[in-house]
Amino acid sequence: MKNSIAGAARRVSTFVPWGVCLVLVAGCSADVGLSDLGKPYLTGVIASRASASVFVDGSGGLTTPESCGSKGQFNIVGETRVFRGTTAVAAAQLTVRLKVSVWTTGIVITTCPIQANAMRIVIEGS
Repeated sequence: MKNSIAGAARRVSTFVPWGVCLVLVAGCSADVGLSDLGKPYLTGVIASRASASVFVDGSGGLTTPESCGSKGQFNIVGETRVFRGTTAVAAAQLTVRLKVSVWTTGIVITTCPIQANAMRIVIEGS
């Protein structure tokens, strides 16, 4: 029994590092396609732009308390990818008055306006 446990432990210790390597390589190298992202968190017009963020207004200019969830400050971080349609472009192309769709990295601070890190920003239209 003791030998079979030791043998099993040796086999597992041999295969686990390779399995971890494969998972890490697959996880790090795979880029999520635009069609795999699901629905954007917010679609609207860039109302203002800072060096590392965009303020997107999806309310159509409304200023009621109910319109809070349709406005957001999105940080442009190292993992943010910007596209014009399906073509990758530089974040510098994000300018005021462009219509964009924004996907977030996960955590959204539900202040008014909302705040989050952008995972993908897609410039809509031509």
